[in-house]
Amino acid sequence: MSDGMIPSGWDILDASHEALRTAVRAVPADGWQLPTPCTGWTVAQVFQHAVGDQIGYASALTGEPGPDFDPFDPSGEMEGVDPEAFD
Repeated sequence: MSDGMIPSGWDILDASHEALRTAVRAVPADGWQLPTPCTGWTVAQVFQHAVGDQIGYASALTGEPGPDFDPFDPSGEMEGVDPEAFD
């Protein structure tokens, strides 16, 4: 989720990606395992779900591959993950 992201040409997709980047920047380093209003899901799981959803949406628009994980069963594992590296 880098600031140097190339616009897709799809305004709704670009706005969605920017909203996710903004939300990710607001999560403190120790905040990924906090609970959310989504029963049983941590902040990390909601993040993974959102990333998978956006990858799937982009895939539907472009024909590129979809997510390589199940966004409806996110692991919540964030060790060694740079959340801002997700584009």
